[in-house]
Amino acid sequence: CLEIERLARGNTIDQGLVAQTFKNSGTLIITPMKTYDPNNEFDEEYFEFSLFMSRREYKTINRRMQAGRLAAIKEGCYISPDAPYGYRKINPEPKIHTLEIIPEEAEIVRLIYELYLSGKGARAIATELNRRSIPAKKNPLWEIPSIRKILKNPVYAGLLQWHTKDNGDTYYQGLHPAIIDPELFRKVQNRRISHPAAQVPLKKELCNYYHNILYCGSCGHQMGRRFLKNSGKAHLLCRYHQCAGKSVSSSLETVDATLMAALRYRIEKLKEMREQQEQPEKIKTENPRKTLELELEKLAKQQNK
Repeated sequence: CLEIERLARGNTIDQGLVAQTFKNSGTLIITPMKTYDPNNEFDEEYFEFSLFMSRREYKTINRRMQAGRLAAIKEGCYISPDAPYGYRKINPEPKIHTLEIIPEEAEIVRLIYELYLSGKGARAIATELNRRSIPAKKNPLWEIPSIRKILKNPVYAGLLQWHTKDNGDTYYQGLHPAIIDPELFRKVQNRRISHPAAQVPLKKELCNYYHNILYCGSCGHQMGRRFLKNSGKAHLLCRYHQCAGKSVSSSLETVDATLMAALRYRIEKLKEMREQQEQPEKIKTENPRKTLELELEKLAKQQNK
């Protein structure tokens, strides 16, 4: 190899594996400057030291590159190699990389956001675009991952994203114009997190009115609705294959009755709480001395705690 430092730039485990492999196999390392024998004590020591310095040099270069990328993003430059659907890359000034809108594609992006907020999922949106014979960016047909990628890309709201392990995602204002209003983009992200679209087969409607409401007590996944032919009734069950309570299901009628009973119980409790809150106000207006005694009793309880 040209330099011994080029054999490995990974972490300590990678470097140790490379060094041990050369040593166990007795393979010589030939460079223009010197031939190294890993079984030679002095060559082995220099070899390990060179790998350590190589890793340090790699981390220094990488840190400088990342700092440069972050500085460019803070200035609003778009540094990714490919432009997302709806944009093309331009260089209005030297060392300034940004995006400009492609009007025809931008209309499709707005349509995707509108369809999603109307209640359609990624599968239904892709099917609708393909039905209208709207071509995708690289493929003739739209796929579900492409729709999801567009729905979560902050570039369409005029923002640039920077991710780190320590601080997570940070957003900066880009130089490019936005296709989607930031408020609309925020609504879509909230819906993606709190109300994921139901996976409903085409030409069918959602029958599970407990979607995004009822979750499995064992694993936390959503409960699905399934019609069992042997009983002739709809049942709710967890479809997560690793769930400990997956084999247990309940009929929809039983779940409805349990829910109504729980709601009635909760309403009665709320009524009792309201009556208890109204009672001190009634005593306060009728007997000021009683009011002061209640306050002293409350303070005594707080002091004991």
